[in-house]
Amino acid sequence: MSCPSGKAKKGESNEGRFCSRACSAVSQRRYASRAAAKQAYHQRLAAQRAALRVPKPCVVCGSLIAGGGHRKACSAACRLEMTRSRYRLQMADPRPCRECRTNFTPAYGYRRRFFCSLECNKAWNKRTSNGVRRARLRGLPAETVDPLLVFERDGWRCYQCGRSTPKHLRGTTDPGAPELDHVVPIAGGGGHTYENTACCCRSCNNAKGAKVYARLEPFTRPDQVPF
Repeated sequence: MSCPSGKAKKGESNEGRFCSRACSAVSQRRYASRAAAKQAYHQRLAAQRAALRVPKPCVVCGSLIAGGGHRKACSAACRLEMTRSRYRLQMADPRPCRECRTNFTPAYGYRRRFFCSLECNKAWNKRTSNGVRRARLRGLPAETVDPLLVFERDGWRCYQCGRSTPKHLRGTTDPGAPELDHVVPIAGGGGHTYENTACCCRSCNNAKGAKVYARLEPFTRPDQVPF
């Protein structure tokens, strides 16, 4: 070579070992002739075809598949069962709906779904976003507060009068229906956070208005969301 590279001078590359590409190809050829290479290729291809013709067991019923090949199921019924088993493996585990708390199994492709229906999703978004919007308009602390978590944390009891607020009364006009109340109202400078919300019966919530009452028991934000 007229101008070898630095690696070629140090012996760290194959540059300069051959005078042409033809000589380099001859040195790297594993067969004596093109006919020998073609014959070896056909031998490998025949061995692969013979391996595919070996009978192998069905992945569903275990019976041997005639003719072998790439098939994994011996019949249409076994192929359908194999597809269903793959579908069951890819499905998510049952989980409670964030809105109605009924257990449901998300459909295939919806593993991250937390609502059993579109109606529950819209109801949850409408209920949780209202307080956040009101607090942000006043420049107050705001976070997504789930009323059900607050009710469960407070034991479904009113923090003012101590009466029981059953879950089945939620959303009704009954005086004992559970409602989310801000201990320090948003109009009075209280944020929409877990620390400033509590379970309150409908009658006490209507009577309170924008007043500030002291909470009877200390409370903290739940560490983990139960879904």
